Amino acid sequence: MKSFVQSSILTLALGLSATAFAQNPNPHQPNPIHQAKALSKQLSLTADQTAQVQSILVASDQRIAKLVSDPILLGPTVREERRSIKTYTDRQVEAILTPDQQEQFEAIVAAHHHSPRSIA
Repeated sequence: MKSFVQSSILTLALGLSATAFAQNPNPHQPNPIHQAKALSKQLSLTADQTAQVQSILVASDQRIAKLVSDPILLGPTVREERRSIKTYTDRQVEAILTPDQQEQFEAIVAAHHHSPRSIA
């Protein structure tokens, strides 16, 4: 009985970790759905704005994934393209925000850009 419980717990834990990995295959990259939720809280977004931001971030994430999986591109090119995608994504997000939200978003982006973990 004890081994059955242990194996059940192990199976459940492995299933949960596999599900988490499937939702965000690169754990070092931000999850666009979590990013949208965080921005929703930080900027007090409406439900419609949150859905739009999530859609923008998911599309951006997919473009970046496609970019980094291209074996032909070299490091500097990938960095430049990532920066371009990030800038484009930020402009798309800003377009759906109110002026007050835009100011807050710009502050968030600036703070992230200057953080020690910033890639771009």
